[in-house]
Amino acid sequence: MLVLTPGEIPEMVFCMGDSGDEESTERGLLTRRQAAALLALGTTGALASWTDRVHAATWERIDDEHGIEVFKKDLPNTPLHAFRGRGLVAASMGRLIWVMGDNVHRTEWVDRLKKSVILEQEDAYSSIVYQQFSTPALVAERDFVYRARARSRSDGSALLEIASVAHPKAPPTIGVRGELRDTSYLFIPQGPDSTLVDVTVVTDPKGSLPKWVVNLIQKSWPMNTLTALREHVKKPFVGSLPPPPRR
Repeated sequence: MLVLTPGEIPEMVFCMGDSGDEESTERGLLTRRQAAALLALGTTGALASWTDRVHAATWERIDDEHGIEVFKKDLPNTPLHAFRGRGLVAASMGRLIWVMGDNVHRTEWVDRLKKSVILEQEDAYSSIVYQQFSTPALVAERDFVYRARARSRSDGSALLEIASVAHPKAPPTIGVRGELRDTSYLFIPQGPDSTLVDVTVVTDPKGSLPKWVVNLIQKSWPMNTLTALREHVKKPFVGSLPPPPRR
């Protein structure tokens, strides 16, 4: 059994850019509920520059409910905060990896996801995915094209790495093409039917959303994500996969 201390678990950084051509429609027109829906677009390794900033600050725990902890850090030279979420899920690592690769039922648990298409299945644990997300009124819809690739690690854990890519089969954007940067899910077995899930994400949905919207919603994103995952793995159709290959 592998159990990590807080200092050994990767951080979550959820960041949104403020550049784009939608300033006239997005700035000042979002309610808190609309902002919450929009930030559901993102789903958790940071780029090197962000990692340096995260490690330079101190974590502050801001939430702890039902065994799910959420932390934040102030980042230097930016109004954005860093956030991290971790919690136990009552399921084997194999079931969780199956859920991550299940495209058929993905719209049932990923908030605001309208459409998910596999553009290319590279192998059983790697695929290129196109996704569309609905957004609140007055905000352009977002879509993403990314590679999701799982690999086993020497300590028995598994890492699902997600990052935006270009692909010839990707359709034109429906509104604004967002970017996923080094997003990952880390799965650490704690027993036959228990897994510690640690989520890391750097997501830029582009456009020109105000920074207060980003910070307002980031604090609840880890809790909401892990809570939804806990419920989804209980469904009877959920299967299981063996550990992914070492890469």
